[in-house]
Amino acid sequence: MQMRRLLGMVVGIVALLGTATGIVLAAEQTTSSTDLTALDSRVPRSAQVEFTIENSDGTTIDGAATMDFRSRKNAIDGYIQFPVVIAKARINMRVVGDHLYVGSPLLRSSLGATWLSTPVGKADLTGVALEMASPEFSLLGEALGDFRSTVTSEGDRTTHHYSGVNDVLGSKGVGTLSVTTGAQGQVLEATVHAPTGRLAGAKGAGSMEIHLHVVSYNQPVSIAPPPRRDVKPMTGDALSQLSGGNPLLQQILGGSTLPLL
Repeated sequence: MQMRRLLGMVVGIVALLGTATGIVLAAEQTTSSTDLTALDSRVPRSAQVEFTIENSDGTTIDGAATMDFRSRKNAIDGYIQFPVVIAKARINMRVVGDHLYVGSPLLRSSLGATWLSTPVGKADLTGVALEMASPEFSLLGEALGDFRSTVTSEGDRTTHHYSGVNDVLGSKGVGTLSVTTGAQGQVLEATVHAPTGRLAGAKGAGSMEIHLHVVSYNQPVSIAPPPRRDVKPMTGDALSQLSGGNPLLQQILGGSTLPLL
């Protein structure tokens, strides 16, 4: 399903950080820190992230997502915002159980519902939680192959930066990936910059930058499916209506720039 690419982008940045087979040792201690991103070497139960997606033509989409990593939950709740004339429109996204829900008040007038739903494979965020707690940078370097890598530190923050030729967003060219971790090795930020090829109506090749910022770990979270009365089956026409004519959003919804998870 095309919309999974949009939701997959949020989690997919984290998936670049390492492998789901990494092992994190859980320390038998509790944290007294007021830092909302501190983990004390524990695998997180939840994470809240903010992100921006910026195209080379200046179009920007921003949003946020909350992920519940608990084995019986494995749920995601988030939204994206994109410019429409002088304001911003908002699309809500939610994965609960084996269904993806995409919602907007704009759907009410045409569909009589505010959410669209489609079956998806049941989310398994265990690997994402492991990667956010302690990325496997050695394995990431091997996976990227000929990418050049540098490591810089400033205070308690360490940034791993990679650059090289890639086609991660469907067009070959120079791309970069940077991952910033905290004092305990936990992910704080990640940025991907990659070529996207010729965009619709553009005179030349374009590029896209995706930046993810971790707001907090292990905050209370409760994610439930929308009320059934507010949900209709997802269709291509409805997804097109949601894009609102935004070229970057249309590109993402069309799946031309982001691979499926």
